[in-house]
Amino acid sequence: MIGRYEIVREIGRGANAAVYLARHSALNKFVALKELSRFDAGDETAAARFLHEAQLAASLTHPNTVTVYDYFEHEGTPYIAMEYFERGSLRPLVGRLSPAEIFTVLEGLLAGLACAEGHGVVHRDLKPENLMLTDDGQIKIADFGIAKASATATANLTRTGLVVGAPAYMAPEQARGEETGPGADLYSAGIIAYELVTGTVPYSGADPMSILWCHVHEPLPPLASREPDVDARFARWIEHLLEKEPSRRPVGAREALEELRAIKDEVVERPMPVRPPRRTVSAILSPLNLAVALAVAVAAAVLDAIWLFAVGGAAYAALVGIAYLSAPAPPAKTRDETGERPRRDRGPSRPRFGA
Repeated sequence: MIGRYEIVREIGRGANAAVYLARHSALNKFVALKELSRFDAGDETAAARFLHEAQLAASLTHPNTVTVYDYFEHEGTPYIAMEYFERGSLRPLVGRLSPAEIFTVLEGLLAGLACAEGHGVVHRDLKPENLMLTDDGQIKIADFGIAKASATATANLTRTGLVVGAPAYMAPEQARGEETGPGADLYSAGIIAYELVTGTVPYSGADPMSILWCHVHEPLPPLASREPDVDARFARWIEHLLEKEPSRRPVGAREALEELRAIKDEVVERPMPVRPPRRTVSAILSPLNLAVALAVAVAAAVLDAIWLFAVGGAAYAALVGIAYLSAPAPPAKTRDETGERPRRDRGPSRPRFGA
């Protein structure tokens, strides 16, 4: 037992903290219990940052952010009790989601970021491992361990020039150790979107510093070069989030979310492109056309009239053309499983997320 919580098992461990599945003994409720490592528990700065995480996360009440239930200390070690998600993080599903599911993930991410932005909070460590999946396929942002309140001084919690975050998802200004704002989270959201579409992050390297150098200096690999079938408007939206200069990105998460929803209406709800119907084979193999061609060939052989072959060929081609043009085209299919064009008033179907 740790305070009021019975430890069930360990579900994750990082450099500075471990996370356990625990049960609240009085409420019989399962929670994720995050423990600051005992080595860091004696570090006043680390302990202050841990408390800071709990306070920031608790200040955000939104369907797309993880709920913090409790903060306490047990035998000198700080703990945070928060929502537990049986399905875990988004990481195992990266590269396996349908377009509709990708839009659902990004909508939830940006809605949560808009809430954080409204409270003056910058996450600074967004990655698929920190996006948790609910039972109904929604996204919740977790792990505000290195988040900061953008409107307040936090010099006592982070050192100037210290680079914190996951290198593969880090904004250029964050990679340079500069002050970060909401635009850094939008850049990280763009990296996540890029990875969801292509299955890979845009920059990789042999070590963290080489990856950070790419974020700062290397042009973004065009998304269409890795995923040719991506919608052009969606690709431009992602590339807008990944501008090197924060001032060239969307003004905020809410604006980015509105742009995404406008694109979703086109990408997900419009009818799928349909190729011209394949009627050529059925026209060529039409019994009537084959019978005419056979009759002309027999007559030409019997009468020893070579010119009849030319006439027969022309007649056969004409009949094939008539059969092709007169055959009805199959109806266009839509992206909706019901066979009808989706409408907003019908509401979105629940994403399956690979289940």
